[in-house]
Amino acid sequence: MGMTLLSPAGFQRLPINHIGYTVANLEQAIEGWTRTYGAGPFYVLSEMPFDELEFMGEPFEWNHVAAYGNCGPIGVELQTFEFPTPIPELEKRLGGPHHLNHICYLSDDTTAESARLEALGYPMFLYGRMGDDRFYWHDVPHLGHSIELHATVPAVTGFIQCADRMARGWDGSDPIRHELPPGFADAMGTLVRGSS
Repeated sequence: MGMTLLSPAGFQRLPINHIGYTVANLEQAIEGWTRTYGAGPFYVLSEMPFDELEFMGEPFEWNHVAAYGNCGPIGVELQTFEFPTPIPELEKRLGGPHHLNHICYLSDDTTAESARLEALGYPMFLYGRMGDDRFYWHDVPHLGHSIELHATVPAVTGFIQCADRMARGWDGSDPIRHELPPGFADAMGTLVRGSS
């Protein structure tokens, strides 16, 4: 069966920004990525003040802890999730431990890009906002993972640049870091705080 390619007008190149995994234990996952791939250092982000958070259009709460570091030019986000009120369908979509749950790219207009994915048949199931960053998750079962969109706003792009800078020339020391360096803190502003 042949594959129909998009017309030149509809074709887009969307470079991957980061890949995200659900893990059972952040420290063990970080150790695995560091020892296997030389990825890191990883910064643990335990307090992310979401201004809005919705699953299938309904507000919800979660305790989301993430560790973010670089593996070469690609970011790696290792995540744990806890839900004060269980949401089985969302937990299923996020996947169990050791599960690739999303691949992320950036967009100048995440609302318009989310609508484009909807038109392609990839339904949006999660929406959130932190400051100027409106982000969306879309279900794409045949790819084996969800798509996450983040906005190309200074807080996001600054964080990405800081992660890349900290990874360059890293000597493997202190792979797990609970305090953000000044570059991270300045870039992210009030979007995240490192864990204490």
